[in-house]
Amino acid sequence: MNLRFLAVGGVSLVTLLALPGCTSETKEEAEEGSLASNGSSSGAPAAAAICSSPNKFFAVMANKACAEVPGAGGKWKPAALFTNAPASFHACTYDWVTASGAPSDRGALQSHVNPPAGGVLTPSCGDPARLMSPLPEGAVMSLEDPDPDPGTVTPGGEGGTHGCDVCGFVEGMSAFVVLPADMVQTGAFAVKLSNGQSKAFQVDLTTGVKAATVPLPPLPPGVTYVPGPVKVH
Repeated sequence: MNLRFLAVGGVSLVTLLALPGCTSETKEEAEEGSLASNGSSSGAPAAAAICSSPNKFFAVMANKACAEVPGAGGKWKPAALFTNAPASFHACTYDWVTASGAPSDRGALQSHVNPPAGGVLTPSCGDPARLMSPLPEGAVMSLEDPDPDPGTVTPGGEGGTHGCDVCGFVEGMSAFVVLPADMVQTGAFAVKLSNGQSKAFQVDLTTGVKAATVPLPPLPPGVTYVPGPVKVH
């Protein structure tokens, strides 16, 4: 597959988020309870603890907005995953908030999001929080093949279709993508153009990225990107 790097002056055209399973407690959360956290200092044991019982998730829902989800001993508190994404793209973070130290109720959140029929849910765990900007050249690539579907098996090795139908959205000159490891194999997605053609791009998954805002490159005069959902492979 032929690739073409998208970078200008050494600054890659993508902002990536790789967030851990815990966040800092805010004043509001301190008043109503505590924001549960399994994180500690950096290292494999901390990362393993975060991933075994995550207290933060990324979610994308097909037909419902981000809303608070009650759980046993606490609640899942939502926030917008992308600050500048259109309201029709229901991508959010969910933090577990508890006043009693109760473990996160993952089942309640799964019932609300209803993956894979109603959306996608992926834990935000692993490396320490980082905002990688500017990125190394090649963090996002332009694919010469407008069809990015690799046509192979799923990441888990099972046969059949793969990819996430609700994990991407295009608006204006930006693409917003969420990259759950159990559904996304290559980080590639295609964007339709107003002239009937399409352009494909690929986010480098080796960065550990969980979500990305991808500024799209300029098009010829009179041609625009078609807004709406895009499938991420």
